[in-house]
Amino acid sequence: EGIVIANDADRRRAHMLTKQIKRLRSPNFLVTNHPAQFFPNLFVEEESDASSKPASSSLGRIYTNRHGEQYTQVRFDRILCDVPCTGDGTLRKNALLWKNWTVMAGYGLHYLQYRIALRGAQLLKPGGIMVYSTCSFNPVENEAVVARLLHQCAGGLVLEKAQLEGLKIDKGLETWKLMDKKGEFLTSYDTVKDEKLKEKLSPFMFPPPNAKELGLEKCMRLMPHRQDT
Repeated sequence: EGIVIANDADRRRAHMLTKQIKRLRSPNFLVTNHPAQFFPNLFVEEESDASSKPASSSLGRIYTNRHGEQYTQVRFDRILCDVPCTGDGTLRKNALLWKNWTVMAGYGLHYLQYRIALRGAQLLKPGGIMVYSTCSFNPVENEAVVARLLHQCAGGLVLEKAQLEGLKIDKGLETWKLMDKKGEFLTSYDTVKDEKLKEKLSPFMFPPPNAKELGLEKCMRLMPHRQDT
């Protein structure tokens, strides 16, 4: 019962995913190819009396168009947002990252990661669960995105602590610093003197003053050297 929708913005990866899913021989999988931050609303036609008033189904709210046809806007019970990232958490298996990594890379991805997470939250059912994940160490790509999402949703989302047996888990960060191209640390948005750099940054990339209230320590950091992976 139910259906799994797997989305990938890359056409080739989506095609590969389709081929892999075919092996399961299940009709309950759907592969889509959309930029995740613009993932469209999905509607399912309702087989019900057109004269009935809009209500809610197990999928979501029911809408009636001008022709009297009823559709349910789909909301998801579970959502996994595995977002594009710098991938510096895979340094142990991808040595080329040591050569190509820069401090600016994560700054350029922060807003896209936030947009994807926000779209995921919009598609989530009340009471549903969403997991936000990266393969990056950078708090700008992790805790900063989570904090920004919680701030935007203003109580609509709650950060929960997951229990995963057998994994060595470090707590999420409540404070961190950014760095400029010269290797100098930046403690807040107001301390950024370079105007060009300031245009690329956002106050949301820095630790929020209410980090403890948001419960950022509930974020899970899975370090590859701790798991020897």
